[in-house]
Amino acid sequence: MRAGEPEFEQAVEVSVAILREAARDSRDDSDALVTYRQLSDLLAQHGLQVPYHGRPMPYILEEASLREHAANRGMVSALVVKQGRDGKPTTPSGGFYRMARRRPFVRRGANDGISELVPGGLPPSTYRHEAWWANGDRSHSHSRAWGDAGFTAHPELARRAVRFVPQHGVSW
Repeated sequence: MRAGEPEFEQAVEVSVAILREAARDSRDDSDALVTYRQLSDLLAQHGLQVPYHGRPMPYILEEASLREHAANRGMVSALVVKQGRDGKPTTPSGGFYRMARRRPFVRRGANDGISELVPGGLPPSTYRHEAWWANGDRSHSHSRAWGDAGFTAHPELARRAVRFVPQHGVSW
């Protein structure tokens, strides 16, 4: 399956629909998250065989993000996360952060907060505790994910926003 092929295009469209539904039907923050394996299983129910690991999943999610961003909607691919050892959803993979580094997404509108990028928003503690955004904290999967992708987080709690800045002085 390659970009531009009908099956790829269908996988992008179905993925967006699945993730929008997950966000719309969620009861709380964690309820909207979908693991890569769950997305793969849901795509299979639509006759699309997309492995949850390896290609073409990251390309499908990147294309979904680009299309949703172009339509001035949140990055639905942020809902797709790894599965933790306990079987529960954790954080986006490093691929999500690498994609964001290659293609900076700027959300324009009345509220520039990061919660608009994640359908369903972020946990309430992210707006009250700068420690949640600690860089280099290997004990938290979210910190590991953006760190492994080459970013540092810089929260602005009063604005309910965060900037992810590439490490090592690289700028966009």
